[in-house]
Formats: sequence, C-alpha cells, structure tokens
Amino acid sequence: MKVFEEIVDNIRAIGLKKPITVAERPGDDGDPRYVLVCGEGRLNAFRILGETHIPALVVDVTDEDAFIMSLAENIARRGYRPLEILADIEVLRKRGYSAEII
Repeated sequence: MKVFEEIVDNIRAIGLKKPITVAERPGDDGDPRYVLVCGEGRLNAFRILGETHIPALVVDVTDEDAFIMSLAENIARRGYRPLEILADIEVLRKRGYSAEII
C-alpha cells in the first residue's frame, strides 16, 4: 500500500509521467470501449485524485499480446512477487505458449 500511496503523491505533485495503455474493443452498442493493458496503479491514482480523464496510449493488439504487455510491465516494476510471476507464466503455458516464447 505504501508504494501506491507514493504513486498518488507523485502524480499529485508533478503529474502523470507515463500514460496508461489501452486497447480498443467493440462495445455491445457498437461504440468502442477500451480495455486496460498497462497502468492500473496510475488509473487508480487518478481516480483517487478525483480526475475524470487520463492520458492514454491506444494500441492495436490481440488479447494475448495485451496480456504479455501487461505481464512485461508488471515484471519490470519493483516489488513484483515471485509467486505472481509464476502464476502469470502458468496462464501463458495454458494458452499454449512454449517456454522459449515466454
């Protein structure tokens, strides 16, 4: 929780340094909707700060590629628990990815 509080304080003090990443998907009503690929902590911090809009990078990726992008960002951030990495790797294995690709 301390790390998240630091994210909120940092965004409050200097603003967002890196936009979130989203992927466009068709909505039920025909309008586009966006799924979060990377930046859950930044998005939650913006919400806590009362913001209604956040800068976002829209990427055109498959669900599998979005998952890999999210996994790569999570691995890169400090404090990622080894058991979380193992769980994410298991998800990739179940989706048919080889050890070499992972």
